[in-house]
Amino acid sequence: METFIRVSKFIFHKLSLIFLSFLVVSSITLFSFSLNITNRDTVKGWFSQSETYQNVLDEALSLVSGDNGESLSSQFSDIKKIDTDKISQSISDGISASYLQKQTESALDGIYDWLEGKTEIPDFNFSISSRKAAIEKSLTDEMVRQFSKLPACKPGQVPANYQLTDASCIPANVSVKSEVKKLTKDIFQGKDNIFDNIKFSSKDLLNKKNDFHLTNDDLDNIPNNYSAFKTIPTMFIILAIIAGVIAVATAKNWRRGLKQLGAVLFSSSILAFLVSIALGKVRDVDGSIDYGNITPEAQRAIENIGIPFVQEIAVDIARVGLWISGVILFIGAGLFFWGWWMDKHKPLEDKPTTKK
Repeated sequence: METFIRVSKFIFHKLSLIFLSFLVVSSITLFSFSLNITNRDTVKGWFSQSETYQNVLDEALSLVSGDNGESLSSQFSDIKKIDTDKISQSISDGISASYLQKQTESALDGIYDWLEGKTEIPDFNFSISSRKAAIEKSLTDEMVRQFSKLPACKPGQVPANYQLTDASCIPANVSVKSEVKKLTKDIFQGKDNIFDNIKFSSKDLLNKKNDFHLTNDDLDNIPNNYSAFKTIPTMFIILAIIAGVIAVATAKNWRRGLKQLGAVLFSSSILAFLVSIALGKVRDVDGSIDYGNITPEAQRAIENIGIPFVQEIAVDIARVGLWISGVILFIGAGLFFWGWWMDKHKPLEDKPTTKK
């Protein structure tokens, strides 16, 4: 019976140390991720620090400047005398990165309020249509300014099929502003104009006609799962404490148990520390990526928008992981050296002695 108890304690001791090592690394990883993703201010910071708003705006403006040769740029493709860089800047003056940031952060607040149980449904509305008038005015003013640089037409210089886009001069009876408004009419007033179509709201999530929509069960389950996700790191920490107590209790003596506990905490935190360092180095990675068969425009969007955003996430998670790993590392080292010092300077009274 005594042998069975001794063997059982040995097995429980080793298993608890192995389980503890797994729990320490898992707890650090989960806690680092959870602490960041559940904090709306941190998530907002990912967008702003990665310059996502400006990058999105730059990609959208590239449609006008002709970098892609598609969408808005095709509507300016025949205008030979237009400085597209200045046109891009005029649109940027109408819809700024700060406006996109305000819209996005408002949407994030609506989503997090729902996830945290403050509202029954997500409430947000992302749209740039409210800026259409400002963009139209800015764009029209810039195009009028550029076309107004053309000289006045001389008698007999005006072609029969006069068009401002191909003109080398301005007839006396032609209003540059009216002609420019004709050019931009489809862009801003057409049924498929992008300024009215770039929108997304909570109503779209709840609309059953959409392929992707939230059901009534989803409205209840997603916030519940979010709350459960927030408690997972705490559960892992509690399990790690229990495993640590078992490891010490099943050791040959408590001092040896402390040393082994400290060694496991130290080695596990070193591993988590190295993983966090590697994760933090993601920002410095500048290697080629195989994008497969995606279009050049999609590849550029990934490089200019997606990768910087993911890098910010990785750096923040790594930062928290380094901090937690460092704390556990010092705790582990302290427990190990405490057990070692006690064992060396204050031997246990019940330590077996050798009979002479």
